[in-house]
Amino acid sequence: MESTLPLSETQWSTQQKLFFRFVFLYFIIYIFFNPNNEYPVINYLYKGLNEHVLQKLIPWIGKHILHLPYAITTFTNGSGDTTYDYVLLLFGFVVSVLGFIVWSVLDRKSINYDTLYYWLIVIVRYYLIYNLISYGLAKVYKTQFPAPYLTRLVQPYGNSSPMGLAWIFLGQSTLYNYFMGFAELLPAFLLIFRRTQTIGALLSFAVMLNILMINLGYDVCVKLLSFHLCLMSLLVAARDIQKVFDFFFLHRSTLLSALSAPIHSKKWRLVKNTVKLLLLVWLVGYNTYEAEKRSKKYSADAPKPALYGIYHVTSFIRNNDTIPPLATDTTRWNRLIIPVAGLAQVRLVTDTLRRFAFEPDTILKQVVLYKTEDASYANSNANTIESFTKTYEELVKNKRFYSSYLYKYALDAFKENPNKLVKCFPDSTIIFDTIYSYPKHVSILIDESTVSAGELFLLKAVQSDKVIVYGQPTNEGIELLNQTEDEHFPCPLFTFYYPLVKLAPYVEKKNFPTRLSPNIEIPYTEKDWVKFVIDKYRISTSK
Repeated sequence: MESTLPLSETQWSTQQKLFFRFVFLYFIIYIFFNPNNEYPVINYLYKGLNEHVLQKLIPWIGKHILHLPYAITTFTNGSGDTTYDYVLLLFGFVVSVLGFIVWSVLDRKSINYDTLYYWLIVIVRYYLIYNLISYGLAKVYKTQFPAPYLTRLVQPYGNSSPMGLAWIFLGQSTLYNYFMGFAELLPAFLLIFRRTQTIGALLSFAVMLNILMINLGYDVCVKLLSFHLCLMSLLVAARDIQKVFDFFFLHRSTLLSALSAPIHSKKWRLVKNTVKLLLLVWLVGYNTYEAEKRSKKYSADAPKPALYGIYHVTSFIRNNDTIPPLATDTTRWNRLIIPVAGLAQVRLVTDTLRRFAFEPDTILKQVVLYKTEDASYANSNANTIESFTKTYEELVKNKRFYSSYLYKYALDAFKENPNKLVKCFPDSTIIFDTIYSYPKHVSILIDESTVSAGELFLLKAVQSDKVIVYGQPTNEGIELLNQTEDEHFPCPLFTFYYPLVKLAPYVEKKNFPTRLSPNIEIPYTEKDWVKFVIDKYRISTSK
């Protein structure tokens, strides 16, 4: 049973008012900072705040206040558990505490917050509804947990990450995806109506608690969101928790409450119901459209590329020689996998995975493979052009000149070669018309962890007069590249050395260092190497 409770003039206790102030601020700030990409109006406002304020402020907090050992350069993306997200959550918590203190000092006359409580529950309910519909439809359309990709099917079990293992398990069953999807859509439907919001919130909590445990147990990167959806479900149900306990455990008859709206006029009800209907149509329609679009691209029913499948390599010929499948051969193919258009994956007999861009020709019955480490390739179809165009415009907007140049190069290549596999980016170094005078000074930090490619970079960098190297000597990784083979002549006075790798000629120079040393050594007792470099620079420029 259920009763409708009007907003009252009941005196709240001091503890209730204090608790509500913090809860109200915390959840409103969390929702505003985490609109989950698709809320109309709110998301538009948040985008400007995020780009111009938060993405500058949060890295600054991480560096100067929290003194994180690394810079925050990755923002909210497919993962909602980045360092940026955790620092943003901490920032929202601190703002909530400060707002709570100010509110408590300034507001000592309010007897209750019934009206604010009503609107808080409305906002939280619709935030829950949106997320439950979004994730529920993703499961019904099987786009969140698609059938295991071909690469997964030949991957050794021990190579699976916890999250990858969960995705394989959940994606294997279409029936279980339907069950999970409808388990999320049912509480979303019940939360729409104030009369059924309590049972909807309890069902939502049960569903989200299970999801939270999966996220924690399998290291799925949506822990923060699922945790807060659990809290929000409890917040919506909190008003009737005691009554639910009495009914189920003490066998007492009771009435669930439905908080009435703060305004009762007919005009208000018409406006409210119209807005509610439009919002619900948008929530369901938009998420259904997105799920359908993703389904056509990623689900098991999505179009398959030519030669889709897993091929076991029974014969491998290289330079007219048939290569046997020896377990020690680091080049011999074992399987060829064609999972998506434009991509080929080769699993070697050593179980190493190699990726190639590939272009099939079904008429000539041949396939051309391109090493993806040499250049990036993509199919110049409409989806790729749309994606690259958005990225290019964003790079231009943010004045990322070099990156925008590369994307402009790719877009031109796509337009000249429609619906073909195209090399996106140039191989050679970009030569600009102007040599810029800035930066005038470049400082590079090295230590024993600088090895191999880092040392090769250093060899090139120190050729510039602008560069000063600080730190400790490198780790002799460059010596690994200086491999030679020796042949002894009959005459013991001579030994013939020939290089095995590109840098080997350097070993002829007896004074060539196999460890690269800094221009200025920083003692290990120095805790802040960056500050050390800055101080040295200031001293040198002040002379």
